[in-house]
Amino acid sequence: MSNLKVNSKCNKCGSCLSLGYNFLSENDDGSIAVKDNYYIHPTSETLRTLKYICPVGAFELDSSSRIEGSGEQLETINSQMKLKVNSKCNKCGSCLNLGYNFLSESDDGSIAVKDNYYINPTSETLRSLKYICPVGAFELDSSASIEGSGEHLEKIKRQLKLKVNSKCNMCGSCLSLGYDFLSENDDGSIAVKDNTYINPASETLKSLKNICPVGAFELDSSASIEGSGEQLEKIKRQLKQWPGLKKPSAKDISFNAGSYEMSLSCGNICSGYEYSSESAVMNAAEREFNNSIYSKMDIYILQVISQYRVDKISPYYTYGPDIDSVYYKENQKISDLLRQAQNLSNKNLGTDFSKFEVYPYRDFVYKMLSKGELVGEDLVSSVHSEFKDSTYTSLSDYRTYINTDYIEKYAGRDFFGNTKYKDAYRYNLVEAILEFRKDLTKALEWQKDHIESNALGHISYLLDLYNKEAKDEILRKVSML
Repeated sequence: MSNLKVNSKCNKCGSCLSLGYNFLSENDDGSIAVKDNYYIHPTSETLRTLKYICPVGAFELDSSSRIEGSGEQLETINSQMKLKVNSKCNKCGSCLNLGYNFLSESDDGSIAVKDNYYINPTSETLRSLKYICPVGAFELDSSASIEGSGEHLEKIKRQLKLKVNSKCNMCGSCLSLGYDFLSENDDGSIAVKDNTYINPASETLKSLKNICPVGAFELDSSASIEGSGEQLEKIKRQLKQWPGLKKPSAKDISFNAGSYEMSLSCGNICSGYEYSSESAVMNAAEREFNNSIYSKMDIYILQVISQYRVDKISPYYTYGPDIDSVYYKENQKISDLLRQAQNLSNKNLGTDFSKFEVYPYRDFVYKMLSKGELVGEDLVSSVHSEFKDSTYTSLSDYRTYINTDYIEKYAGRDFFGNTKYKDAYRYNLVEAILEFRKDLTKALEWQKDHIESNALGHISYLLDLYNKEAKDEILRKVSML
């Protein structure tokens, strides 16, 4: 026999605790602890069951720490029987002083033995119990011995995950049973400890169903305890059937021109009173409007489409943990599956097996989009044409929205000494610029389908590249398992 230990693979899932072995306990950090100096035979049912139920292979034997005479001790283990307290118990509590964790005190003061606690008839533990108990209340149930490995393993396989359904009325009756896998949430509802598996024919389930007035306890038939081999095959199937990244629809990357900024910059939005006539001020205003705004229409179109590219298309041409990259997110999911498969496999697959970093960074389209290029010159020209084809959008049409006003300025005195005045005009382009923005936004919206179609084309192309490369890499790694 060798000393049982938990290695560093333990993922703190707690599945093993559902077996009810008294030599296992949970540390504060959720990891599993084995009772000091707990020895077990390499071919024992207990070890087989532990290895079967543990998804990551965390249980192993310390070959450097062995007890001699394993054959003799194995016979001793096979002869273990169920410990029970008979009716002689006088509730003195002396046995509790021994500190055995399989003993507890019931509400009425009587002593309870943990369910399915087996002990050898010649063990020191039983001798201590019989010695300290003044009335001989401890005895062994000869009709309940430890089952053979096949029978026990099949019983474990039949266990299903316990859950509380929506019928729970928060009465708390079930808590009176004292099961450590039940607890009360802040809102009064009942919570079942993660990975609590139970046999459909068990007394525990019967007790829960009998005490619950609304039938809130049930078993999840889709969640049964699986062996590491079964789990590995399930993950392999999941990897082989990986569907790839789904292509977005036009709705997913919808274009809304009004939600993006258009930085219309004008050097002289409002002039001073420096023009001598109405025609002079209008001509000057039109020149300024054309030079600063109207002639730079393509720049403003590109501004909006570039913002749209970053907003809706960037997840498909970026990569990293701190950005919204579809490739990084999917790679992490695949990497998690590979890591689980590696933990379940008995092969030495190397430290990089679960690393998965596939994305189309070598492709021209990916590079150009990353640089802010490849927006599509046809998009800009199509919006420009849409704008020009609209009514009342020629340069001269915006004269209507140019505001002017004038003042009389002192112009000296005439020949007779009378004060002279002259009219001085100025312009204001604010209304014209706002009207231009509105018209250009409409033109962008009219080209919505074209803009979205262009984006979907680039995205679809990049996703096809990623899905093919990722699928090939997944199959290559699965073949190594």
